[in-house]
Amino acid sequence: MPSGLSEISPLPSKETVNKAGRKLAGWLYDSEVEISDDELEPLMLHVYAWRAQHYGPLGLVMPMLREWSDRYSTSNIKPSQRLKRFKQILDKLYRHPEMKLARMQDIGGARAVLANRNEVEKLHANIRDNWGIQRTKDWRDEGRPDTGYRALHLMVAKRDQLSGEDRIVEIQLRTEAEHRWSQVIMAAGDQLGYSLRDGDGPADLLDYFKLASEVLALIDQDAPADKDLRERFAAAREQVRPYFTPKETS
Repeated sequence: MPSGLSEISPLPSKETVNKAGRKLAGWLYDSEVEISDDELEPLMLHVYAWRAQHYGPLGLVMPMLREWSDRYSTSNIKPSQRLKRFKQILDKLYRHPEMKLARMQDIGGARAVLANRNEVEKLHANIRDNWGIQRTKDWRDEGRPDTGYRALHLMVAKRDQLSGEDRIVEIQLRTEAEHRWSQVIMAAGDQLGYSLRDGDGPADLLDYFKLASEVLALIDQDAPADKDLRERFAAAREQVRPYFTPKETS
């Protein structure tokens, strides 16, 4: 974090934050976008200041999320939290040119992993009844079209003491099967040099993980995969096997 962050007063407006995020994202990935040395630090400070306004709200979410998770979940995986890293923020702004930084809803993120869908629904209802939900993204039944990612995302508003305003915290609720899929696709992406979770990679790899997600979703629902799905998944697995097979060196 830049050393001058604590000296920002007043905090930047949302318009200033949006402009800073857009310009930095362009500068990082587009060689035609130039930023002078005098401009760079103030722009970075605006983005860091906005990011910092999600730390307190995230801290308000986590104690109760841990308590409720202990109450409803039989999974051994404990809730976790993270603030989106600076570069990840710029990555997302560049991938989504229409997005404004002040409207990005996953800067502060929390996650709870539960054993099954029934436990997810119990925690979901508890969050709704106690905090209210600003927005819901439910990818459990169909999966995200680009990757097959499945989870329930809930956006809740909590007060930030720095600004005196509410900031959004995104809470991810996953089953163990959904979490396992997410961990595997992230590890595969890291190994192969692709951002597979974001839909970046060879089509056959993305198709394989979509099919794997479909199979795991049926397992979550105690429903057997039909013959067509099993055959397509087996064929896709063979298709991507070379990606994970060590190449022989001469």
